[in-house]
Amino acid sequence: GQIVFPATQNASSNANTLDDYEEGTWTPSLVSTGATWSGGGATGGYTKIGRFVFCDFQFGNRTLSGTTSNTVSLQGLPFSASGQVSGTIYFMHNVPGDPTINVDSGSSAELRSSADGTHLTAAAFPTGCYAYGFLHYYI
Repeated sequence: GQIVFPATQNASSNANTLDDYEEGTWTPSLVSTGATWSGGGATGGYTKIGRFVFCDFQFGNRTLSGTTSNTVSLQGLPFSASGQVSGTIYFMHNVPGDPTINVDSGSSAELRSSADGTHLTAAAFPTGCYAYGFLHYYI
């Protein structure tokens, strides 16, 4: 069988009724004071089920210029987070500490090393870097 959702949400007061499902795309961006990425591409997709959002993203072959020593964040999440975000980033080059994604609320996420919790800097996304990741959070 199939589950079909209406184009416009028909909210239910019954906690056991699945009444909100959405799929879409988003444009992730890396932001770091003094740094700029150009070229390549940045794409993302998401699935929202009720208050829970699953996202994926990728950055490909971008050119980094400017200051690389400041912290970097992932911005443009498709929905503003009301609770902690968690996720993982995978790089096509060596970045020590298996980077993770953290945010308490809002539409941007901190990128940290899971080894010691330090913030990643723009240098983690050098020219020619390919990176992809996944995250999930509540809205």
